[in-house]
Amino acid sequence: PEAVVFGGEFRYELLVKNSGTAPVMGVRVEDELPAGAKFLGSEPQAELNADRLAWGIGTLEAGAEKRIVVR
Repeated sequence: PEAVVFGGEFRYELLVKNSGTAPVMGVRVEDELPAGAKFLGSEPQAELNADRLAWGIGTLEAGAEKRIVVR
């Protein structure tokens, strides 16, 4: 988001898309939390390691997309 209220909860989305013509296997998404941010949860659930979030997406078929919601 462009602005966040200090101490307030905010949400953002990550969109992973395979725009190719073949499946992609072993897809993994990683995101770094900004300094001072607290991870509240995600859909699907993320692996949390210090200030890094990770999701094992697996195989993403050609033209498919996966949306990750983070709070």
